[in-house]
Amino acid sequence: MKLNEALLIGGALLAALVLSKGGAVSSIFKKSSVPFMPLENKTISFIENIPQVKTFEQFFPVKETNVQLQNIINIEEKKNEQRVGYLQNELDSVQGYVSRQVNTAPKEFAKIAPPNISGINLLNKFDGMLKYYSQVWSGEKGPISGLSVFPDFKLLLTQSNRNIIADQAQYETTQTNIAKANEYAIRQQGDIDNLNAEYQTRFGSLSRYG
Repeated sequence: MKLNEALLIGGALLAALVLSKGGAVSSIFKKSSVPFMPLENKTISFIENIPQVKTFEQFFPVKETNVQLQNIINIEEKKNEQRVGYLQNELDSVQGYVSRQVNTAPKEFAKIAPPNISGINLLNKFDGMLKYYSQVWSGEKGPISGLSVFPDFKLLLTQSNRNIIADQAQYETTQTNIAKANEYAIRQQGDIDNLNAEYQTRFGSLSRYG
């Protein structure tokens, strides 16, 4: 073998070896087309891209709402106190009237009056007869006080008898007025209770928000 041929063969083998190794290195260390991102960067990016939920302020701040509720309660409480106070004063006046009335009938009335007749009716009858005799009685047969209200029951037209009958009539009138006053007092007490109950129903439960 000539020297030149040996050099050519050796150069060819060397070139083939270099090309072979160079291709392998290129294939091993070739960069990937997918960008590399550390795990923590992926997490931060994910968090930053989460849609943020918007929160809106309260229409009324809690503190201001409580103040408004307390103002309403104070106003309504004052109105209720005024209404109840007015009715209570009226009720006290009625009860005072009842306590001042005479509740005892005159005992003498049963002795001078015919049975089953009221003092009011008897007083009207007595005064009617007294007026009549005052106009027609001449006094020839004695004074008017000697005359009787009834022909079949002796009830003389005297001032003392009239006073007893007037006391009985006043007692009966008083009893009627007391009954009406007590009925009125019951209604007033009922109105007071209803006002208080209505206030508690409408505004009592709101006090815990004040």
